[in-house]
Amino acid sequence: MLARFDSFLRKLLHVETVVSVAILSVLIVLISCQVFLRYLFNNPFTWAEEQGAQLLIYLSFVTGDVVYKKNAHISIDYVVGFFPPRLRAVIEIALGVMTCVCLGSLMVVSIPLIHDQFGFTIAAALPLPKSWWTMPVPVIFCSMILTTVNTIVHQYGKLREGCTG
Repeated sequence: MLARFDSFLRKLLHVETVVSVAILSVLIVLISCQVFLRYLFNNPFTWAEEQGAQLLIYLSFVTGDVVYKKNAHISIDYVVGFFPPRLRAVIEIALGVMTCVCLGSLMVVSIPLIHDQFGFTIAAALPLPKSWWTMPVPVIFCSMILTTVNTIVHQYGKLREGCTG
């Protein structure tokens, strides 16, 4: 069961990486076209600024989750290396639980925000409700919770094995 969950998270990481590359590519093309049209023809797209902002928000959240899944965020773990393996596992579990609580709280708060923005706040140039800007928040936080739960389960497994590694 745990191997299937690991496999699912690896596939999700791959999808998020591909989506990140696609969003970045579209963002580069969009901004390049915007600059080209603005300075050469003095006739830019009216919607490109808002679309660029939306893509940047999506890119930030999706790549944030990619980095989180790879455990590549900047951290200072020098002191933790001195702890015995059992204590390290307990600390990882405690941090994982706290992370899940924070992510869950933010996810729960973001859903009414999306609902409140839907249909009421319209973007100036794009025919989209502003709720599209906050749409990635609950999705990505849910994905981060799954990753954190996976980490907790693995650390618990280390505790049960006696922390030999």
